[in-house]
Amino acid sequence: MVNLIEYTKGVGSRIWLNTNGTVLGPHTERTRTNLERLIECETDLIEFSVDAGDAQTYNRVRPPRRGEGSPLRWERLVNAIRYALDYRKKRKSKTRSVCSIIMDEIIRDRASQAVSFWLDDVGVDEEVLLTRSLSS
Repeated sequence: MVNLIEYTKGVGSRIWLNTNGTVLGPHTERTRTNLERLIECETDLIEFSVDAGDAQTYNRVRPPRRGEGSPLRWERLVNAIRYALDYRKKRKSKTRSVCSIIMDEIIRDRASQAVSFWLDDVGVDEEVLLTRSLSS
């Protein structure tokens, strides 16, 4: 994926990447390198689909494939986004970082706290609240 993005940026394409962040971040050498390469090649925008503003809500909205969920999943996501912002600043990259939340019944009462967490505490450029029909 990263090779393809680097190539397409190199030929002048604009890239908007939407990710859940599991393969990006400082938790392993490979995931850190992937994130750094995306920022170095000036990916136009990296949107992290977070769907929560705390570990408990995150594990309910995005349950793991097995088990009850681990705070480590949340910590890795938050650390990945913070690392992206720090690395972007260090490299003076123009890559924008956005977090998105799909509004559903679980997050509805916590949406303002989640937005505040990502914008104020973490420092992303923008928070996007997405809605979907709850009647289906």
